[in-house]
Amino acid sequence: MLLNDVLQATDNYLNSKTKTERKKIGQFFTSKETALFMANLSKCQKENIKVLDAGAGSGILSIALLEQLNNNDKIKSIEIDLYENDEQIVKLLEDNMQKAKLKIEKLQKYNIIKENFITKNKDNYNKIYDIVISNPPYKKIGKNDIESTIMENVVYGQPNMYFLFMAMAERLLKDDGELIFIVPRSWTSGTYFKKFREVFLNNVKLTNIHLFVSRDKVFNKENVLQETMILRALKTNKEPKDIIVTQSYSNDDFDNISTYNIDYSICVEKENERYVYLPLDSNDIKVLKTINGFNTKLKDIGLKLKTGLTVDFRNEEYLEKNASNNNVPLLSSIHFKDGIIKFPSNEDEAQYVRKDNRALLQKTTNYLLIKRFSSKEEKRRIQPAMFFKTDFEEYDFISTENHVNFIGSIDNKEIKKDLIYGLYGIYNSTLYDKYYRILNGSTQVNATEINNIPIPKENLIEEIGKKLQTKENITTEICDSILLEAISDE
Repeated sequence: MLLNDVLQATDNYLNSKTKTERKKIGQFFTSKETALFMANLSKCQKENIKVLDAGAGSGILSIALLEQLNNNDKIKSIEIDLYENDEQIVKLLEDNMQKAKLKIEKLQKYNIIKENFITKNKDNYNKIYDIVISNPPYKKIGKNDIESTIMENVVYGQPNMYFLFMAMAERLLKDDGELIFIVPRSWTSGTYFKKFREVFLNNVKLTNIHLFVSRDKVFNKENVLQETMILRALKTNKEPKDIIVTQSYSNDDFDNISTYNIDYSICVEKENERYVYLPLDSNDIKVLKTINGFNTKLKDIGLKLKTGLTVDFRNEEYLEKNASNNNVPLLSSIHFKDGIIKFPSNEDEAQYVRKDNRALLQKTTNYLLIKRFSSKEEKRRIQPAMFFKTDFEEYDFISTENHVNFIGSIDNKEIKKDLIYGLYGIYNSTLYDKYYRILNGSTQVNATEINNIPIPKENLIEEIGKKLQTKENITTEICDSILLEAISDE
């Protein structure tokens, strides 16, 4: 198998370079098992095929795909363009493609393009390729970088090269052509990717999604901590009935895959944020149907989740360890205790903010706080805690640390205690925690996403809150029970 020779040559290259050198250009190589899995996703049956590998590296993906296509009796000839502008690896790519030309009989022509994939195609709107396959560079770039300005129709906030590659590849794809990529999962949700999702999902339809349970066992010889996915999409306006969603633990157990066929309409949001949900079983589907069946969002009841005001490392001169007449409490994740804000903590760190900087202060009123970050190992992503002004009556103002979010009133009115308890019951439930995991694979709780997650009607939330206040110990199990009872009665 030619692929084995390519992998051995790539290993030799890797051993000659440090991870730091490769990370600078976002260079992480595909494993043999992953390359074979991606190649086998192709269903192209045309006689004459033109292929693009948008970030070829040493040619691992290209060789895997070419060998797979070569075994298809319906295919007569293959031509492939390979983009690679890293001078250090182009020689290896050329050697591997020369071997491919000799051993893969249907490969009529290959063309190695030693240029930047995005800049080279900035004015190219031709539909050229039947298949685009890629492990693109994973690298954040500036909003004013040349690649960002070329692809400005999909850029908002912090761009990453990987989704610019996806957008350009889609543009160059023929109608009914295939796009097969291995990329971070982050594009499926979040504000920064909204413009990209709108363009991408309007022009292609997802047919296959593969997820990895492990975050650090996807790329061989690399310590890449990333939620990663493989996707296949078709350039078509016709929406498929369902998406094939598969999952494996890592890149070396594709023989042990779980497979689910899930309605396209459940996975891909057609309006609003254009989120891509990633359910893995019937229970996940039930969670999505339940919550997406609600028609209310936080803004509809006059509320909004915001990010904490005080970034500690930027405001060190305003932080103090001891209380004084010139400072106010700084609420952070260390103050979350059994669903309530307990202040101060006995930890030895700054827990007060001086009043000098009014930009760091907010009115002392009722809030629901939610941690912004959790570890992968923690049982819950959404971790809320209730804050009541009656516990801090000596302070007109407080501050919130940037690693927590808080739900407050849009018009600065006081949120009723029943509503705070009810919101706690919702976000502390298994139902909402599971929903968030299906929506977002990261360990960060994003304010935009929470603001867009549907919730029950306000009066129902208050009823949940009243019932929770009759309980001595508000566990997740109690929240689950009261929430499910409330929504089942609706």
